[in-house]
Amino acid sequence: MESIPLRKKILETIVSKSTLKQKVFDNTFATFNDLKETLLEMASEMDDQLDGLLDRRVRLEYRDRGKFEAQIQVANDLLIFQMHTDVFEFEPNHVIWQNPYVQTDRDNSYCGVINIYNFLSDSFKFNRN
Repeated sequence: MESIPLRKKILETIVSKSTLKQKVFDNTFATFNDLKETLLEMASEMDDQLDGLLDRRVRLEYRDRGKFEAQIQVANDLLIFQMHTDVFEFEPNHVIWQNPYVQTDRDNSYCGVINIYNFLSDSFKFNRN
């Protein structure tokens, strides 16, 4: 007899969590696409403004590396913008749980992640570790 309410609870949890995680993913993906558009516009405009002011080897270049990655190269620096495809919930001991926004609704403890890395472009050019 108890398996029916338990099964119903399991199904409700699957529906609510998967819906929430998909919504968080969609929001993160939309934000990442906005970021990519901004990076493209910024790189194009600034590269045009730098034309004639610096050596031609010093360029500001945007590269779209697929749905979840983009790069900006500024002279010898390479900025990599990468969206993680998973959705995460903060650990129970994380300070975010003290935030009223998260305390009000546990669903607010889920987030997407966009990482930004800064490398010397030569590290990639010459395949350095």
